[in-house]
Amino acid sequence: MPDQLPIMFGSAAPQAEPNFFDRIASTVQSPLFMMGAFSLIFGKIARMPTDGLPYSLFYLAALVPWNTFATALSQSALSMESNAQLISKVYFPRVVVPGGIICGSFLDFAIGFVLLNAVSIVYGCWTPYLLALAPFLLAIQAMTAFGIGLVLA
Repeated sequence: MPDQLPIMFGSAAPQAEPNFFDRIASTVQSPLFMMGAFSLIFGKIARMPTDGLPYSLFYLAALVPWNTFATALSQSALSMESNAQLISKVYFPRVVVPGGIICGSFLDFAIGFVLLNAVSIVYGCWTPYLLALAPFLLAIQAMTAFGIGLVLA
């Protein structure tokens, strides 16, 4: 009976999957914390030039695509291993698994891109080129992450 108490009172309950709002919060937190750290280290301490852009906008413009690419690549490289039971039981093209991971990273990019646009509007540095070039950047990132992820998977 004492062994069953944790199960009866829920302390051994499985963890719930993160919901949509948790994903948004983690997608926004990561670049913001890294932006703060880079702005402090490279902007205030090392005084690296940014050609007139605010430090936080300069680093955020690099971190949003990089975080999307790094997440897509690492998850697609591990996708075959983590879905091995599904792949062994159901027949479907194996390319679908890393491709689905890459398509899921588009949501991370969209959230980060909205954050980047908001910060650039606050600093008064927003241009329509941000909107025009984003699909091309996303396509290049997706193809590169997909290719490398297939090789590593």
